[in-house]
Amino acid sequence: MRFVAMPLAVLFATAGIACGQNWPSDAQVFRDVYGQVDAGGTSVRWDAAKESKPSPYEGHSFAATGQEMEVKVLLRAEAGGKLYIATSAAPKVPEQERCHACVAALGGAVYGRANGVWTVEALSATAIYAGGWGEPPVGLELRRCGERTYCFVVEDGFTGQGYTDVSLKVYGPVGKSLRELLTVPVESDDPNGSTELSAAVRFVPHASRLPFFDVEVLGARKRCARGDCSSSHEQRLYRYRDGEYSEVSFPVQVPSKAKRK
Repeated sequence: MRFVAMPLAVLFATAGIACGQNWPSDAQVFRDVYGQVDAGGTSVRWDAAKESKPSPYEGHSFAATGQEMEVKVLLRAEAGGKLYIATSAAPKVPEQERCHACVAALGGAVYGRANGVWTVEALSATAIYAGGWGEPPVGLELRRCGERTYCFVVEDGFTGQGYTDVSLKVYGPVGKSLRELLTVPVESDDPNGSTELSAAVRFVPHASRLPFFDVEVLGARKRCARGDCSSSHEQRLYRYRDGEYSEVSFPVQVPSKAKRK
């Protein structure tokens, strides 16, 4: 995960496991997120009305209503007095029908605790689409992304014909749902090595105390042509406003003047 460290560990969720035995079961989570679960506890019948994002496939839906879906719990973490659970759903198809571009729907639920009982505060069946070959991406983590809020973050990459592109995707609770917040490229290269990008990302608290921290992206890019290569550094800043992140001007760093002796 291309997050860089910050003072006071503001990036990292404190994931507790001591109360894990009191957390909702997988079956209960699937009932909350998808509306039902089969007797085996690993599949559901898809309800397209629960999709909160357009289908990633042009011309046809992600999955037909009533289609059997394999579901998984990708992450459980207790942080800031709430329980964050990330889930995935992908159509159940024969192995030979899985494809490189067959993604999974990632969603989940956020629970709050009252009188010893966990109750749903926010949920979505599809906050983002990610992964490949009918499987979700690996390495999903929980990060502190606001003063009292945590978000799910994951790198999602695709390689084809020698080209590689990797994006960092962030989703988290907005009101009573989980929503995609930001997608930023963090790595890319082409087969002949003419262009390359590598970037690090960090959440940065903002003085205005917005519900979500700013996101800084610090990257290095290499370009080559006719045997000559040049490198450049990139800085991008994203700020959350009105339900989404958008790029804003990076603040100009003014060096302080040294005091005269």
